[in-house]
Amino acid sequence: MNNETNINYCLPETYCKDDEKWIAEMLSKLPQRVRKRVSALYADVFITEYDKEPIAHKKENKARREAVNTPNLVHNSRRKSCCLF
Repeated sequence: MNNETNINYCLPETYCKDDEKWIAEMLSKLPQRVRKRVSALYADVFITEYDKEPIAHKKENKARREAVNTPNLVHNSRRKSCCLF
């Protein structure tokens, strides 16, 4: 399985289709062993925030923003910081 296929396999179940290329690029920078976990956490946050937003036309943007900016999804020990990507 090549790297591109593996990244596509690890895309979150739920995400904004406009962000697919960016998410795949960010996942490619992560170790393969954590891609599924990060994708699942991203999808959980996306769905939660989408459902919480009461204004219909703001739902997707709110969910995108929160899913990407959720701290502690991945701990990058080299940089001593926590971030999604």
